[in-house]
Amino acid sequence: MSIELLDRTRKVNHLLAETSGEKVAFSDICAMMGGFLGSSVFVISRRGKLLGAYINPDLRPIDGFRDAAVGSCAEERLNERFLSVLSTKENVNLETLGLDEYEAEGLTALIAPIMVDGERLGTFFLYREDKTYRIDDIILCEYCNMIIGLVMTTSLLAESGEETNKREAISSAIRTLSELEQRAVAAVIHSLGGMSGRVITSQLAAEYHVTRSVMVNALRKLESARLIRTQSAGVKGTKIEVLNDIAYDEFERIYNEKWNS
Repeated sequence: MSIELLDRTRKVNHLLAETSGEKVAFSDICAMMGGFLGSSVFVISRRGKLLGAYINPDLRPIDGFRDAAVGSCAEERLNERFLSVLSTKENVNLETLGLDEYEAEGLTALIAPIMVDGERLGTFFLYREDKTYRIDDIILCEYCNMIIGLVMTTSLLAESGEETNKREAISSAIRTLSELEQRAVAAVIHSLGGMSGRVITSQLAAEYHVTRSVMVNALRKLESARLIRTQSAGVKGTKIEVLNDIAYDEFERIYNEKWNS
């Protein structure tokens, strides 16, 4: 291992240590790698979403990454070609990704699948001009690729845990509602037509043939469980914001089950 490679891996480790306990920004890793290797660097999810990007100002942009904003999606055709790469490929001719001969001229790429426990999570993609990737460059990319995979796995586990907590909160709240209150609050949530809106509870209660007090009590229980937020709008009714996206879907299910059956 060269001294330069050792120094670079230490800098990557330092970047991770600085963000310990915080969400690692993939674009920070891309920028560091781009500076080390004189490359434009991208982290792309399995579904083609751009999770991180660094566009090297000294390189010409390529088709599909000209306006590479984090959160945007790569072309489906391009992502399919990335996913067809099953092991790290260095010094790839960009014509194999669909670029024309003129656009690909002088450019060489490194494509590394992001894999954890045999599952494909995405693709680590770098390219540069008039310079091939050496063995030290490839080793550094493989190391960063491993780190990106671990970070992605941690993020997925956190999201899974958050969703579990949301579902448990919903189940607990629904258990506090009577059958009639479930029907009433499902009618309210359905009437919003989205995650927020305004309702006049007296009118809605009359429409669904339940008492206003039942409807109001049910909404108070959901607010206590922090599933919704309510705010009086005077004669214009009550503004309601659903704070839990899964709760919205669950009450839509209850609405269809109890009012459309």
